[in-house]
Amino acid sequence: MIKSGGVAPWQGAEGRAQHLLGIRNAAALVANFTDAGINVILTDVITQDLLNIYRDLVPGLVAVRLACDLSIARARASSRPVYLTAAEFEMLHRQQTDPLETDSELDVSGMTLEAQVDAVRRRWRRRSQDV
Repeated sequence: MIKSGGVAPWQGAEGRAQHLLGIRNAAALVANFTDAGINVILTDVITQDLLNIYRDLVPGLVAVRLACDLSIARARASSRPVYLTAAEFEMLHRQQTDPLETDSELDVSGMTLEAQVDAVRRRWRRRSQDV
């Protein structure tokens, strides 16, 4: 949401600072929408330390990691506008194979978008029933 001067999260201290600012802003939006009775979905490419920050800032957060093979990720990305270099794309995909303490992990390799949405919904419902 930065119009001028935006830096990618992996581009040093400024990229990290902007990512953290984005997380704080996202958490504030979640609080405002939740206070108004509106359910919220956040999406981000994160590491464990960033997930910990989200958990600190967003009460009741349910984190679902969506994963797929690199070849499938490349094929899906090729059907959309490309904003990453091939090296950045591969680096981010590799990063997402690092351990992450989520509430659920979902391999979406063979799933349509509709099937992914249904699977995530089922996980959220199970989680909300457990709380």
